[in-house]
Amino acid sequence: MDCDEEIPYLENLITSDAELDAKRALREDGWKYLAIYGYTFVLPGLPQTEYDRAMESGRYVAIEGSGDNLCWWDGAPLDLQERVYEYAEVYNRTLLVGAGGS
Repeated sequence: MDCDEEIPYLENLITSDAELDAKRALREDGWKYLAIYGYTFVLPGLPQTEYDRAMESGRYVAIEGSGDNLCWWDGAPLDLQERVYEYAEVYNRTLLVGAGGS
C-alpha cells in the first residue's frame, strides 16, 4: 500500500476534535459514519442495528490507511491504531446522537 496520501490525513485525524468534526458534518447533507478497514468494515461506536443500516445504505466512508495495513511513518504514535479507532468511535456516536439515533 502506498501511504503518501493517507499519512497526512491520519496525522490530522489523530489531532482533531472528533466531536466537533462530527457536529460540522451533521450540518451537511450526505454525512457518513467513519469505518475502519479490517476483515470487514468496523464502524466503531454504533449499535448493531445502526451498523446494519449504515452498511445497507452505504452511509459510511472508510478511513484510508486504517486497519490491518495501517499506514505508518517515522514519529507515528505507538498507539496510532487505537487513536484512529477512538476518533471514529467518538465521531460516529456524535453523528448517531445528533441524527436522532440512540
